Amino acid sequence: MKSSLTGKRHSIARRLLVAVILMSTAITILTSAYQLYANYNRYIAQIDVRFTEIEKIHIKSLSKRLWTADIDALKTNLEEISVLPDIQYMDVYENDTLITSIGRRQEKNTITKTFPMTYQYKGKQKRIGTLVVQATLDNAYHQVGAQIIDILVSNAIKTFILAGFILYIFNHLITRHLETMADFAENLDITQLDKQLVLDRKVNPTKEADELEILVTAFTAMQKNLAISIESLQQKEAHYRQLVESTTAIPWEVDLSSWLFTYVGPQAEAVLGYPINNWYEKDFWGNHIHPDDAESAVNFCIEATKIGIDYNFEYRMITAQGKSIWIKDDVKIIYKDSKAVSLQGYMFDITEQKLNQLELEKYREDLERLIAERTTELLAANKELEAFSYSVSHDLRAPLRGIDGFSQILLEDYHGVLDETGLDHLYRIRRSAQSMGQIINDLLLLSRVTRQELQLKVINLSSLTHKSVSRLQENSERNVNISIEDNLKIQADENLVSIIIENLVGNAWKYTGKTPNANIEFGQTIKNNKTYFYIKDNGVGFNMEFIDKIFQPFQRLHSANEFDGTGIGLATVARVIHKHGGEIFAESEPDKGATFYFSLG
Repeated sequence: MKSSLTGKRHSIARRLLVAVILMSTAITILTSAYQLYANYNRYIAQIDVRFTEIEKIHIKSLSKRLWTADIDALKTNLEEISVLPDIQYMDVYENDTLITSIGRRQEKNTITKTFPMTYQYKGKQKRIGTLVVQATLDNAYHQVGAQIIDILVSNAIKTFILAGFILYIFNHLITRHLETMADFAENLDITQLDKQLVLDRKVNPTKEADELEILVTAFTAMQKNLAISIESLQQKEAHYRQLVESTTAIPWEVDLSSWLFTYVGPQAEAVLGYPINNWYEKDFWGNHIHPDDAESAVNFCIEATKIGIDYNFEYRMITAQGKSIWIKDDVKIIYKDSKAVSLQGYMFDITEQKLNQLELEKYREDLERLIAERTTELLAANKELEAFSYSVSHDLRAPLRGIDGFSQILLEDYHGVLDETGLDHLYRIRRSAQSMGQIINDLLLLSRVTRQELQLKVINLSSLTHKSVSRLQENSERNVNISIEDNLKIQADENLVSIIIENLVGNAWKYTGKTPNANIEFGQTIKNNKTYFYIKDNGVGFNMEFIDKIFQPFQRLHSANEFDGTGIGLATVARVIHKHGGEIFAESEPDKGATFYFSLG
């Protein structure tokens, strides 16, 4: 196989050969050493046999010669023993005294053994001396040394023949096929994944597949899976590219080591007019930013990248046609091994949005100027309204009081003089004057409500409702069923909220005046997930077709002959509620009563 790093082929067969040679050499050495060691031990065993022969056969006769002091016969016997193989030297001692010696003493490569010499005298074994026998190992060493070469060569031949046979079998059965697989894998082209791996071997379909057949099958399956994966990846890549390049946003990527574009979407040419190849030139981006934005945009990009956070920024670029367009850049920093290596992002042409934004800013400035002018006009109008209110309060009320007063005098002083028609005219004059006075009072209240600053505090609406009902009951003999939910509190302006309660409770009282078993209810409820207070009655009610009119000044749904009033009360109530940031609405049916719902912010 070839290494993808070095390009050199590192043969498994060669490495196996080296391993087999090393192992064979080791086995040869070990088996030879064992065989030599066994031969050596055999020689030692032979020497031990001779020692045993001396002890069993000769030591008795030697002891007899020593007991009889027949030294010549003793030497003769020792000479007979000395001819035994490997016997080098013998000494006979009597009480540590050397009696006789045979042979030449050797200092090394010997085995020495001592035998006690005894003789039976008067029925007892008596030790009379010692026989020391020295055997030489020279013959053993010589014979072992002579066998080393033969044994090594013999074992080496047998071992290397076996190793060669094993190597041949391994190469024939495995290695050559592995090389075929390696060559196939090395030369595999993703454009030719249908090419099959075929090994030069016979396959018996009736037998179970071996490891090589499994590998071939795995290779084929891998190729099919790889082909499927590549096709899927190509489809996804094409889909992604089509998706990205079908948008107006310009995808791009920059290599941080060179600060050059490595990819720019084809949209760039459509948006800015420059050929895509130009974008890959050095400093192209910086050189085509609007001169007023170039330095700040480039510096911002560099500094934000150093900080290491994703960012976006806006700047202008000059198109190939010389036009200036606004660009918004969304930038993401790409890291590899904790180091920033590239930038990826999208450029958006926001020229239209930017122009709209600038136009909106102009409109806002114009609107702020207009609001300032209208505020000034409103302040002036408020001053005029205050002056008008003062005039109404002082200049109009005085004549009305005069008309009412003189009408009263006429009724009292000339009652007997005037006929019924004259008296009716005077009564009409008085009612009209009083009604006009009430209208003026209501208008003044409406004006005051509009101008008055809110003084917020926590107030008890239930208590205010009780007080309003009590005042109405004091001036009437009617029997009305009253239901007031306890302890309903809210933060609001107490004086203004009192106007709401007085008007709504007063209307409920008024419009139930002709209803037997009249009911008036005050409480709290939830409608459309929002909390509202309500005042409900079972009076005459009204048609919901006219709901838009009831909160407008001077709009009445009932004639003055039916129910008195000025038509300003509900308009005042609506002004107070809106001033608190709340809302008011009503639900009603003719002759089935009405319910007014309101909130206060």
